[in-house]
Amino acid sequence: MYSMADQYSQPLSSVEQLKIFEKKINYNFNDPALIRKALHHPYNKQLRLVGAASMRLVLSADGFRKNESLKGIEAVLKERTGKGHLCIQGFNLGIDKFILLDGSHRGVVEESMMITTMQAIIGAVHVDSSTPIDSSARTMAALGLSWPE
Repeated sequence: MYSMADQYSQPLSSVEQLKIFEKKINYNFNDPALIRKALHHPYNKQLRLVGAASMRLVLSADGFRKNESLKGIEAVLKERTGKGHLCIQGFNLGIDKFILLDGSHRGVVEESMMITTMQAIIGAVHVDSSTPIDSSARTMAALGLSWPE
């Protein structure tokens, strides 16, 4: 059985692969090691925590600026940061093709892995950027995770 793990020793191992991925998420990394870690399951869990917090901050601030009610902000937070939305967006955008799994997963990206990875991508952007909130917001928009229009 062929898997992405067989093809690459690490996620985005070539400059070309990195550029393709950066274009997909609308962010260019200063430290590519961060996005490689975000795409390496199960080693991306620390970045997942940063990404989950960054997503909540970006969406909450957007709701505040739009003068949304607390209930409206909470509804958008629940929908946009929910496991179902993160998973669907990740698979629809082909993020699974970039995830490196350890050998025990046999090249199969499970839903929980996709959710963790989507959060970790936002976390990697947040940590890498000199303007983390703006950069996280742009990447969230590229991933379909921003405030709904």
